[in-house]
Amino acid sequence: PTYSETIEGQSVGDSSHLLPDPDNPTQPRAKEVSSSEANALSRYLVRLAGSYPPRYSIDLHEDNLIPEGYVYSQGVLGADDELAIEAVKVLRENGIPIKIEGQTRFGEDIIGGIIGPVSDSSIDELIGTEDILIDGLLQPGPAARTVLVFETPAKDMTLAQRTAAHLALLRRLAVLIARDRDDNILTGNNRRSQEGP
Repeated sequence: PTYSETIEGQSVGDSSHLLPDPDNPTQPRAKEVSSSEANALSRYLVRLAGSYPPRYSIDLHEDNLIPEGYVYSQGVLGADDELAIEAVKVLRENGIPIKIEGQTRFGEDIIGGIIGPVSDSSIDELIGTEDILIDGLLQPGPAARTVLVFETPAKDMTLAQRTAAHLALLRRLAVLIARDRDDNILTGNNRRSQEGP
């Protein structure tokens, strides 16, 4: 498939039917689901989060249309999230060109290689959202604190380069998450101290 600015596409990660409209939070952003797959995936995530509330979410993306990558931080900490800041550093250390300032190809502001949080109706936004709409009723959302989406430029880099960088990234984040989790359990700072990752 080829990307087009003029053709309306569908994403399996579209969660607009569960996310409140910013102008009218009692109504969803979309009256109908964009696809049965998007609906199934979004609702599965909500059910799973009900039993295992997420604290962190990591989503590895690649984009053939960008020469430099960036990190979306959809959680409540936005561009101040320590994990997002560290991710930019690790990706750069491992040869991934990162756009530090300016805008994404969608017109979103980049600060220190990080964007966010943004309202894009993605499943990543859903994971970080505190309130969602299920069958017209406002309910608590997954509300993960850290929701990171990594956009890696894929066109001019080999799969081996990208894989090595992502592996280094995941290893570094695993160390920080373990440290953060241990600190929160020891100090009681985590409102969901019994939750899973």
